[in-house]
Amino acid sequence: MDVMTQPGNSDMVRFQRAPDLEDLDAHFLENVTLSQLSDIADLIRLHLLRLFRAFVGLPPHAYLIQRRIDRAQSLLSQRLPA
Repeated sequence: MDVMTQPGNSDMVRFQRAPDLEDLDAHFLENVTLSQLSDIADLIRLHLLRLFRAFVGLPPHAYLIQRRIDRAQSLLSQRLPA
């Protein structure tokens, strides 16, 4: 990450207002849109997208997909009946 893409202190404060990852994790099976997330965080969609990616390492959609994959792998490893 170069200097131009690193989040600054003011971005960190704004991102802390963004949806808590625990809340997002609790609803990972739902179809959460970028518009919904940006409304909750009171940020424009593009800015939320950039901040989320800078702090989490993935855009929100990819993060939710990864959470779903992790959950599926966990269920498969437990060999639970469908």
